[in-house]
Amino acid sequence: MPEDQKWEMERPLSTTPEAAMLRQVLRFVFENLHWLAGGGIAGALLGLAAQNYLPVTYEAEGSFVVNEVPFLQKSTQNNLPGQTEDDMVQSLILGIPSLNMRSVTATHLGIAARQICFEDISIRPLSLRSKELVANIRVASVRNSRTGTISVKSQSAEFAAQVANALLDE
Repeated sequence: MPEDQKWEMERPLSTTPEAAMLRQVLRFVFENLHWLAGGGIAGALLGLAAQNYLPVTYEAEGSFVVNEVPFLQKSTQNNLPGQTEDDMVQSLILGIPSLNMRSVTATHLGIAARQICFEDISIRPLSLRSKELVANIRVASVRNSRTGTISVKSQSAEFAAQVANALLDE
């Protein structure tokens, strides 16, 4: 056997610039099968542990449409260029998360305002690990449309739906 071929056969994966041969790859896989299987089993066990010990999170989502800009009179609304009116609609949608809306929604639901968090105006979302029901709310606008979406995450599906409906009612 020539020297080059012997060197290729002894090494599990070639370090030469040529591509590894299929035989070398299969040999490497079979020699390290216990490590590969152990890694797969460890990953599956970690996934099951995370599923069992992390809190369940439910999400309720609602959509709304801005038909007309409320603070413009009808006579001036027809004279606005399309881009200006679209910018005003986007500003209106993105202006929904506010401390006033938070307190109004909390009062409407009969809960404390600390249980509601608008992700856009708070430093960080509320912890969904607490025993008290909390809701993390995100308001987003759909690009190039008059549509907005409200997404509410909570530990309870019913509470998330109540908060989303209360926001849509306002």
